[in-house]
Amino acid sequence: MTEIMNKSIYQKLLFFSLLIFLTVSATPLLAQQKAIKKVSIDETEKMAKEDPDNVILDVRTPGEIAEGHIEGAIFADYLGEDFVKKVEGLDKDKTYLMVCKVGGRASKATQLMIDLGFPNVFVMEGGMDSWLKAGKPVVK
Repeated sequence: MTEIMNKSIYQKLLFFSLLIFLTVSATPLLAQQKAIKKVSIDETEKMAKEDPDNVILDVRTPGEIAEGHIEGAIFADYLGEDFVKKVEGLDKDKTYLMVCKVGGRASKATQLMIDLGFPNVFVMEGGMDSWLKAGKPVVK
């Protein structure tokens, strides 16, 4: 009976030790992932107008872009096969203001760009849907 109890205690200690080890080991990896910075629609518009090194990068599909886009934006379809290749060809010294329909793809694209070494990448909150609701200008 005591042998069974000792084995059970040993297994529990081993389990909790392993759990603590994994938690401590994963903490530096989680800390490496940088938080995605978000900017408002008004701030996006202001940043794009004030500095030519601030680039609006629209990551929507060509069909979505044809419905209207922000003047001066460049395009790289996040769902396209060549997205990573297009991003890798961009200037890392510029600031990128990421835009999609509502913010999901822009957030994913932003994280990818951060992982590729782009230091200045922001997501426009609410995407083009919010831009349009705010009455901001679009080009068709």
